[in-house]
Amino acid sequence: MPIVAPAPAVGRRPSSRAVAATALVVLLVLAGTLLAGSVRAPTVAAPGNASGPPNVIVVLTDDLDVALWNELSLRTTIGGRSFANAFVTSPLCCPSRASFLTGLYTHNHGVWATNPPHGGLYAALQNDLEESTLPVWLQRAGYRTGFMGRYLVGYGWRDSPPSYVPPGWDTWIGRVSPTPEGYRDIAFSFDGTVRTLPGDEGLHYLPEAQAFIRSAGTQPFFLVLAPMAPHAPWGEGDGYPGDPSLRAATMQPIEQLVTELLAEMGSNTYLFFTSDNGFHLEPSPGKSTPYDSDTRVPLVVVGPDVVPGEDDHFALNIDLAPTIADLAGTHPPDPVDGVSLRPLLLGEDPPWRDHFTVELLGFTAVRSEHALDIRWADGRFEHHDL
Repeated sequence: MPIVAPAPAVGRRPSSRAVAATALVVLLVLAGTLLAGSVRAPTVAAPGNASGPPNVIVVLTDDLDVALWNELSLRTTIGGRSFANAFVTSPLCCPSRASFLTGLYTHNHGVWATNPPHGGLYAALQNDLEESTLPVWLQRAGYRTGFMGRYLVGYGWRDSPPSYVPPGWDTWIGRVSPTPEGYRDIAFSFDGTVRTLPGDEGLHYLPEAQAFIRSAGTQPFFLVLAPMAPHAPWGEGDGYPGDPSLRAATMQPIEQLVTELLAEMGSNTYLFFTSDNGFHLEPSPGKSTPYDSDTRVPLVVVGPDVVPGEDDHFALNIDLAPTIADLAGTHPPDPVDGVSLRPLLLGEDPPWRDHFTVELLGFTAVRSEHALDIRWADGRFEHHDL
């Protein structure tokens, strides 16, 4: 499939400074590349919320590729609807997480990397990204919102003070340590006040999640759990990137977390389990390439009226925000690039996208059902039959 013409920018109009910064990146780094447009087409339930707006929990792991996911016992016990063709549109943590929060492609939200000037929390703040995100939409719709774990790189130590709580979150427990920082004795910002939690990071999410759910009372809630696992370093005392054979061990507390949440889930709660990007081990451990190893991720959804089984439609990280908004009975206030997965969750087979864009600084690509076409910033072109 040939590279198609650039899609018009879709979404919120960024600040003038964001426009200038993004234009500079596109001109200097992405010159000669082309963009393909999108095709529009469990916890204890809060008391008294059984028939009202649903609760939503998202477990967003870090660097969990499909190969490792297939090794985990959680894959066979979680149930729900599994998306065999779930992908991220930018295979790097900050661009992907920004797309999850906004429903926008990276060329529309402007967070291209993990570090300044075009990445991390720095770029999100420069582009006014946090003014219109999924938690902001849901908070305005009457939801109690909570975030626990890794946010955007630079939070609390380089690009913001730990006292900063991003808009839209009623409860905020955000990691403040720089990366790479390991899994033990991690400092978190609890609504702006720093506390260090002893022991393994993954063991703290369940009690904090349960406390958050109790605090919601009869109010519907939206909770994001964003643990570090299975991101490097792997193993006690290992340097970066560590021993890849230990990756699965970092997921054990998260498997226990999800199992406990599933056992306690009420009938009016959705649980989304996914990752911010994939990961490759050869020729050396890493991510940020347009290949399926880095772009394909697990995506499983459990909840009311969700038809169990496997779905082979393309499901993207830009779809999560409009999907959750749809389930909550609201909608993004501005146009987004993603579409609601709700028909697919119900087992329907509607007209659907047959291709999507993959983009980062240095390349753009089009992934279709049968091909991957890559245009590198240096002018090289690759075509892969799939």
